[in-house]
Amino acid sequence: DLYFKADSSLAVQEEDSDEIRVLIDEYVGADAVIFDDYLYTRLVDGNFVRIDVTAAEPQQEVLLTNVWAITDGQHIYYVDMTTNLFCRCAMDGTGAEQLLDKPVLPASINFDEEYVYFRLNTGERYNKGEDCFDLYRFPKNDPTKAEMIATLPEPIFEVYTVPGAGKLFVSVYVQQSYGDSYDVYVMGTDGSNPTKLEIPEY
Repeated sequence: DLYFKADSSLAVQEEDSDEIRVLIDEYVGADAVIFDDYLYTRLVDGNFVRIDVTAAEPQQEVLLTNVWAITDGQHIYYVDMTTNLFCRCAMDGTGAEQLLDKPVLPASINFDEEYVYFRLNTGERYNKGEDCFDLYRFPKNDPTKAEMIATLPEPIFEVYTVPGAGKLFVSVYVQQSYGDSYDVYVMGTDGSNPTKLEIPEY
């Protein structure tokens, strides 16, 4: 089945059907994923919710509030937007555990099959301060083993993973005289051989 935003609604087009059915009239989710019978999504108000897509009348069930969150289907990983502390919990929002003592930049968190990647939050301006150039990871099965794997020449912003590729793509903040822009580096998942991508202008 295909789930998508239609104007301000959450809709579904079921397999082998031409019909589009609205599940929720007012929907403001982003970065939605589906595991089992639930759609998990981050709302613009900072709530992380799940929606039982099999229910007769689907409702948004708030699991976490005031967070930046993502999920791999095993845990919900999130940064508390008040404290900037990095935590994880079960898929129903229970059993929260703090993963690190230092604050983490919310936009930087991502994961692959084995590791969670991130950079530290160094202050009000994400492109300033000590450690803003450093990329970290920890194994999902032992978050206490966090390690720095790379240092880039510009402040790190976002980390992208590609399942099965063995590569990370990391965007960095570049301050220009005419305004701000971003470069992208590609590297191994262990931080090896970081290489700036030359992206053609168009």
